[in-house]
Amino acid sequence: MNAVDRSLRLANAALLTAVALLAYILVGDLIFAAGTEPPGIPAAIRNAVRVPSTFINARVLAANVAETVTAPTFATFPSAKAVGVFSATCSNFYYNVTGTAAAPAADVTDGSAAGRAPVALKLAQGGTVSIVADATCIVTTEWYVEREP
Repeated sequence: MNAVDRSLRLANAALLTAVALLAYILVGDLIFAAGTEPPGIPAAIRNAVRVPSTFINARVLAANVAETVTAPTFATFPSAKAVGVFSATCSNFYYNVTGTAAAPAADVTDGSAAGRAPVALKLAQGGTVSIVADATCIVTTEWYVEREP
């Protein structure tokens, strides 16, 4: 095999790899709005812009009273994860997926502290998350189905 043939084979291999990667990005990593079956959004665009959800819940939190948010279940995609995108009227709300959320009042160094103001959480369908705020607050959760390859 001469140098020209070797170069052509390397160029063809690189082209096939690029095409396979592009196909994965455009087709393999799609997210769908909950409750519908719209066209998928490529990952590069999805990370910057999301489609409106058709499944949105709201919790009106009283100060320091924890409430539970439950991820919906989707019959169309029973094995998919539920992705909740959070928005709140307060800047300080906390969450916990392993227990009841509480706003920290002192140092917590054993790993059990509540997280602060998540942008989004991926849960099993029907999974729960406890949320609490230190002041009266409204927290909305827009739910999406994420189909994993």
